[in-house]
Amino acid sequence: METKAIFCEGKDDELVLKALCDHLGLKGIRFEPVRGKDQFGKILADFTKLSEFVKGQIDTIVLIGDADIDPKASFQRLCSAVDKADARLATPKNAGEFTNGSTRVGIYIIGGPDGTGALEDTCLASVGAEPEFPCVGEYFDCITRRSGRTLASAKAKMRVWLASHEDFDPRPGAAAEKGCWNSNSPVFDELKTFLRRLENRDTQPGLSGLGPSENQIIRFSAAKKPGIHQCHWNPSPRIATHGC
Repeated sequence: METKAIFCEGKDDELVLKALCDHLGLKGIRFEPVRGKDQFGKILADFTKLSEFVKGQIDTIVLIGDADIDPKASFQRLCSAVDKADARLATPKNAGEFTNGSTRVGIYIIGGPDGTGALEDTCLASVGAEPEFPCVGEYFDCITRRSGRTLASAKAKMRVWLASHEDFDPRPGAAAEKGCWNSNSPVFDELKTFLRRLENRDTQPGLSGLGPSENQIIRFSAAKKPGIHQCHWNPSPRIATHGC
């Protein structure tokens, strides 16, 4: 029986988290991708009306979201979503913690403590030690030298990395299913510690809940600079013709 529910931003998040849970041997978890960071409250409110929740069959609810540019604001946004969804649910004092009660609530923010980061950053950082990984940076360096365009986002580098694999798929979730990310990388340690606590009642994990520490995560600046390529990358040639 699925007694625990993890709410995440989208399908890619679901597949990456499911791969980590499988890696850890965690069972009895249902995943609820809300399909948009602003949809947590609505989807969670609908969930609390389901018979499984009303009958007390769900003992743990977890919300996992991206830090984006401000992890504290992201944490507060998820706390507000819980408060608005159901008055019976409490919120933890800090990210990375769980509440007490018959239905525990845990919140985790993916990203770094300095205020930036998302799923793509963490996935990409997990393969940063691979011997061929520097080739990704060299590719973008070459593009910049020859065109003046600056393409340095984690999402762009992630897609170039994935394009070097057989059966290329640009989505981080599909890549997780194929084992492209390193589940044993230290960048996943805090998240795995948090996920393991789905199976026990300890509420204080002793971690920040704001993603990998600064010396573990690889960050890529996406600042707008003169000469930056303005079209939004898409692998479809048809769509790429719109300004590329």
